[in-house]
Amino acid sequence: LLDIAVARSFPPQKLNFILFNPTDASRSATITIPEARRRSVRLRANGNSTGQTIQVGARSFIQLQAEF
Repeated sequence: LLDIAVARSFPPQKLNFILFNPTDASRSATITIPEARRRSVRLRANGNSTGQTIQVGARSFIQLQAEF
């Protein structure tokens, strides 16, 4: 049984995104997830843990997963 205080966080929410940079220059992007509503968000870029700011190479994409 789940404690009522943590019931809202179970099961964790997982969101999947593709971040694409079509330009000729490398760009940084800061990811925010409003739906998390003050909960901790864990980001994974191409399967690896990452922070909220992500560097995206020129003409490339990154697969992102946010879990909260």
